[in-house]
Amino acid sequence: MSGFFNNSQHQGNIHNQNSNADSSDLDANIDNLASQPADTIACLAWAPNANMRLLAAGCWDGKVMIYELTLISMQQKYLSLKTSFENPGNCPVLSLSWKNDCTMIFFCSSDGSVKAYSPTTSQITVIGTHQAPVRHVFWVEELSALCSISFDLTIKFWQIGNPNPVVTLNTDLKVYVADLAYPIL
Repeated sequence: MSGFFNNSQHQGNIHNQNSNADSSDLDANIDNLASQPADTIACLAWAPNANMRLLAAGCWDGKVMIYELTLISMQQKYLSLKTSFENPGNCPVLSLSWKNDCTMIFFCSSDGSVKAYSPTTSQITVIGTHQAPVRHVFWVEELSALCSISFDLTIKFWQIGNPNPVVTLNTDLKVYVADLAYPIL
């Protein structure tokens, strides 16, 4: 991902080398290259509210960075750091999921924790824990619940404010890759 944030050939532009596209439509200037992640990005999540144009990046060094894409015109796009925070304990952030109204971003890490960050208060809250690293989190708006998938061979559903899962499903194998489109996991 170093080319995404530090592309010296294009002086700080995000650039797609697709020969079929007009390259001027694909450039996005990065306001501050010093705000790039210090370690490898493990996961990305666009905010579900398209009007907000927010992109969250979870990194192996335990940081989550939230960028804002500003569209000046179809030819001018800027990606700037809006805010960032550190996962307590600096454990790698393995997955991110936004609440639909963008008031919370959920994340999970290799220490088995499932947490929420509120951009308005800058507070991190522990939603729940697993016995092994948590690979995925998904906000399920239809259930008002958070789904977490762990290497402890469980899938858990959490209600915000309740430290105990409302549902726990056991799996026979580790789940390395998953996606959720309600009602299908």
